[in-house]
Amino acid sequence: MKRAFTIAEVLITLGIIGIVAAMTLPVVIGNYQKKVTVEKLKTVYSKLAEIIKYSEMYNGEVNSWDYTLSNEEFIKIYFAPYIENFKLNDSVWSFYSLDGEWGSGVGSGGYSKFSLSNGTLVAINTSKNNNGSSVMIYVDINGVNGPNVVGRDVFRMSITKTYGFTLGADRSGENTQWSHNAAENKNREYLLSPHKGACTTEPGDLTQFGFTAGDACSLLIMLDGWKISEDYPWHYKK
Repeated sequence: MKRAFTIAEVLITLGIIGIVAAMTLPVVIGNYQKKVTVEKLKTVYSKLAEIIKYSEMYNGEVNSWDYTLSNEEFIKIYFAPYIENFKLNDSVWSFYSLDGEWGSGVGSGGYSKFSLSNGTLVAINTSKNNNGSSVMIYVDINGVNGPNVVGRDVFRMSITKTYGFTLGADRSGENTQWSHNAAENKNREYLLSPHKGACTTEPGDLTQFGFTAGDACSLLIMLDGWKISEDYPWHYKK
């Protein structure tokens, strides 16, 4: 005779399956979210690099661009002509630093914004650094949707006279070229250490000179071969 499973045995088996699923599902979802994040960041970086390359064909190399222009004038000259169906985005948008200690009301001033065809929001500030040699860029890979945290869906990029278009934060003309230098030396430990602008959730002197906790995360992802590694601060502070 064939032995049938009892109700108790079935319930126990289902319980075990449920426990295993509860333990593994968050990991699977997290890994998927990380892959999607990296792919979106890589796509945006490539798209902006392509736009800047086209712009250089008509406006000269970035080291000759006028960084003293207002946000909207800078965008009008160097970006708008090379983006199909371009228009400025006036939506209210704020983001928060990776350490949870600092937020920026980008929608209220300081930045001008436009959207790419894939929904990415690009925010540009020419006056934040106020040295006439660099432009601050933040991209939100899923538009104004949350979590709006630097290092999760918001990433820092820069255009400087010295280094051109780069990931992370660089400011020409001052002794703050840490992003570029760290990339050049492949010093990922420095990008993860608790200091201003690093890819870290640790509090500290992180907002001086226009830097924000999480600014280096975009650069770290690239240095790691376009992936989010085990020691990446994926779980940000709220």
